[in-house]
Amino acid sequence: MAFTCAYAGNLKDIAYVLREIESVQGINRIELAEEMECLFACGKQLYENPEKKQKVLKQYTDLSAHNLSGNKVVLSLKMVCSNLEKKQTGSWKIFGKNEWIQDGDKGWFNGYYDNHGRKSRI
Repeated sequence: MAFTCAYAGNLKDIAYVLREIESVQGINRIELAEEMECLFACGKQLYENPEKKQKVLKQYTDLSAHNLSGNKVVLSLKMVCSNLEKKQTGSWKIFGKNEWIQDGDKGWFNGYYDNHGRKSRI
């Protein structure tokens, strides 16, 4: 859980830096490995559907597991930033909905699961 939360925060930070690059340097596109394009081709429904998310991640893994083609795609920075921010927002919504533990007047985000997949009450 803690690593997933940090990962979501990193998505926000990456989007921020890319927007700064666009604003300061006027660069409005980015070249990425062709195999990564599937990671940016998904809409909001992906963030609300774990099965679709797993399908996209499997597609990416299948494309890039053993080697990269060397081909590149050019993507709009605005689109990449928007996609990263939606992923971050979607992740944080899930954290708030599924990982918040309330104990009387105290509350905290769950950080651990036991060996049976139950939220730890540490």
